[in-house]
Amino acid sequence: MAAAVSISSLPPEVLKYIFQFLDPSADHDSVERVCHQWSEVIVLHFWRPHLERLLGNDPCLKAVLEQDFSSFLQSGTAKIDDIRKTYAKALCMNRWKLQPKIHSEEIKTEQACRVSTFQVWQNVKAFISYDNGALESRSLPGFALINALVQVQRGNGGENGEMEEEEEFYNVNRKFAISLHDSKLVSIDQDRKSLHLWNAEDESHTGEFHLPPGQNLQSIYAVKVNSTHIVCLVSWSLVGWLISERSKAPTIVLDIDENHEVPFSWAFEHGLDLNTRYVVTFVNKPLSHDGRKSLLHCRQLRQEDDSQIFDPCLRPATSLTNRVEIENVLLSSSSLDVMAVFQIEEDIEETTYYSVNIIEVKSGVTLRKLTSESLFSQCMVPMQWLDERLFLYVVPRNEEPQADTLRVNNNECEVSLLCWDFRSNQTCPLDHAKVSNLSNQLHVSHPGIVKLSHKVCFTSRHASPTFKIEGTVYDYWKN
Repeated sequence: MAAAVSISSLPPEVLKYIFQFLDPSADHDSVERVCHQWSEVIVLHFWRPHLERLLGNDPCLKAVLEQDFSSFLQSGTAKIDDIRKTYAKALCMNRWKLQPKIHSEEIKTEQACRVSTFQVWQNVKAFISYDNGALESRSLPGFALINALVQVQRGNGGENGEMEEEEEFYNVNRKFAISLHDSKLVSIDQDRKSLHLWNAEDESHTGEFHLPPGQNLQSIYAVKVNSTHIVCLVSWSLVGWLISERSKAPTIVLDIDENHEVPFSWAFEHGLDLNTRYVVTFVNKPLSHDGRKSLLHCRQLRQEDDSQIFDPCLRPATSLTNRVEIENVLLSSSSLDVMAVFQIEEDIEETTYYSVNIIEVKSGVTLRKLTSESLFSQCMVPMQWLDERLFLYVVPRNEEPQADTLRVNNNECEVSLLCWDFRSNQTCPLDHAKVSNLSNQLHVSHPGIVKLSHKVCFTSRHASPTFKIEGTVYDYWKN
């Protein structure tokens, strides 16, 4: 008769195989505390790979980790206690509830306009793009000016000279977007016909990408970059380059159905997001009779040198009725490959509903639907993915969080922040990060949050407004 086998005598390889069927968010913590052997299996085979992936995806985390722990990770000899301590710190939901260390500074700038967008590099500096096309780098946490990468004379907005009425509307309502991945920073040129590639570490200019002539492409208004691709939106088209083949003509894909008869207008929404595997775009399409209709496209990126870097849509485009509008789409990292889709729906009685649908990119299946506890009290607006967590604005119901008001509304309101975990479906409010109005811009990393806020200033009754810009760093790592 064969001797009975105790689970404590199983080799680590077998225990690893068994533990991979457990829910990491619910079960791994308990298993890790059972005994020394099980603890080593969980720490070395589950927590350490997770940390290594986080270090690869979030340069800000790498910048704040203890120096000896980072070297251990790189050499493959990380100590069990170091991994356990750092995993608990980086993945703990409750730390977002604690009071952070807060540092605020007024940003002194010659730009008499709003901030379009900003990006944070390794938690040591921020790149700030302004609505007139200027681009600056500033140190963190003090926001001191490091370098003016793109300078614009005061009074010039994008293009020099007088603007026509349509162009003026366009400049007011479209960002000079920038995008950052690792050390690759991409900005839109002031003429909106080309893109600039920068090295975020030394701030050197490393290349340009130009729209091809004769293609009826108007102006670039959105851009994203990853380690291999640059993609942008131009009119109703999606344009993309392989970074390694910048001299070649870009791939151009019409991002709306071919029988679309209504000409492009800046009044309608067109947005995109990108991770290492997919590009997702959405269009609020004007209808020929009344209203508009929303379309959602998901395409896989080709990594090799090819005349077409976008695969065809994974399935027929998601087409919503004229009572449903997509206002924003955020694509998670490739570890999840899901997207958060912010929808506004109106029923036949003209009651408005807001929801954030978590959709699997490849299948198009809705995995979860995030809604507010009360229909009339608040709604949730997706702000940013951080690994497997989604950070959201929680907006008072009477604020009507349309996409444009997320940039231009200056009315004071009680907007709060919420962190939602994909695996556990748990939420955590960020009570100490104050968001005074919907024009505040935020960037979240594992160490904390960087916020830029605006206040409109009028020097006289007939003078053009100026903007006071304040930068705030919320440190949730050393709190």
